[in-house]
Amino acid sequence: MKHPFLVFQLCLWGLVGTLNPLLAQVADVGTSLSLQQAQEHALSYNKEIQSARLDVNIAKKKVMETTGIGLPQVNVTGSYQHIFKVPTIEFVPGEKIPIMEANSTSFDFTVSQLIFSGEYIVGLQASKVYKTITEQALRKNEIELLQSVESTYHMALVLDENNKIVSQNLMLSRQTLTEMEAMLAAGMIEDTEVDQLRVNVSALENLANSLAGQQRNVLNLLKYQMGMEMSQPIVLTDSLGGFINDALPDVAGAFNPEQNIDYRMVQNQVEVQRLSLKREKSTFLPTLSAFYQHTEKLNAPLLDMTPKDILGAQVTIPIFGGTQRLMRVKQASLELEKAELTREQTANGLALQYANQQLAYETAYRKYLNQNESAQVSRRIFEKTHLKLKEGVASSLELTQVQSQYLTAISNYYNSVLEMLDARGQLQKLLAQ
Repeated sequence: MKHPFLVFQLCLWGLVGTLNPLLAQVADVGTSLSLQQAQEHALSYNKEIQSARLDVNIAKKKVMETTGIGLPQVNVTGSYQHIFKVPTIEFVPGEKIPIMEANSTSFDFTVSQLIFSGEYIVGLQASKVYKTITEQALRKNEIELLQSVESTYHMALVLDENNKIVSQNLMLSRQTLTEMEAMLAAGMIEDTEVDQLRVNVSALENLANSLAGQQRNVLNLLKYQMGMEMSQPIVLTDSLGGFINDALPDVAGAFNPEQNIDYRMVQNQVEVQRLSLKREKSTFLPTLSAFYQHTEKLNAPLLDMTPKDILGAQVTIPIFGGTQRLMRVKQASLELEKAELTREQTANGLALQYANQQLAYETAYRKYLNQNESAQVSRRIFEKTHLKLKEGVASSLELTQVQSQYLTAISNYYNSVLEMLDARGQLQKLLAQ
């Protein structure tokens, strides 16, 4: 038969393992952090967020790069050539005149300008949409990070409260064991009563040591989320009670899926497909460009027929290129239709998710109320049983069972607290913009 304290220990280990745990206040000195401060620090120093911000900057540079295609293009080209056998022309019999220099150097100055290109216009629009996509991806990462830090911060406070309760019970059990050992020495009780208490104290010590290890691990997790050095001590300043008081189910009003970040990202994918369709259609349009070129030569020959200044324009009109372009247009049109269906499905899915999450929040709150009442009743039973033990009307085995029941109720209570806070966090995540 399993020892009742082992049951509680397994319950608490399960609590730590199934949620993203974190350390609360384990140091007397260190950086003091409220939840808001922890989230702000994470937004500034979390490596994934920093990487997402770099993606936004890269996208901005991509817009500038694409814009530059439509700006005037200026080039200067220099060339040198040596002719081993210079061509000549004979104007007078017996007298040959070279028409080129054996060694010549020339410089060309060229300015070109794209006047109209449908693909360029669509490409410029697409680059701006790409920048918006990276900005939305950054915002989504920020929302998820804020919710993750909040969940971890809550777990830190729960671990701290659990640690306090286990420490209090361990101190009380040691005190009771000392008193019972004195009674055993006086021959007032049997040794089995003392042995039972010794087993209880040992189980509580193991549990306290396990919690200490878990606290070190979750502290490192919080630092990792915030982008802090592992050696930096921190102290959490917000109280668990404050979060519980703020967790009353007060969410009301209609949910607008179009404000959700996931919906807006899907909407951008629709825009991408719409621009893809425009790009394929633009391949049927003509392209117009103009240029100006000026040439200077060193050692120019006497008879130089190359013009110094040239101004020109070029127009390309697609006439017929098989059915490829037409089929690409049809494919792009179908892809746009698919993206619009995905957008509608996302909106419906978000509405359903919100309704389910709101129900889960209200259910978790009612569960919290029940578990809170059970924990209070179990505490009173434990205190009365402990008093009966001192009065000699209860056995140590009975106290052990009642204490195990009390600690299990406490564990269930904090599980319900975390479940309620997590449900609220998930609901707020859906409402985040």
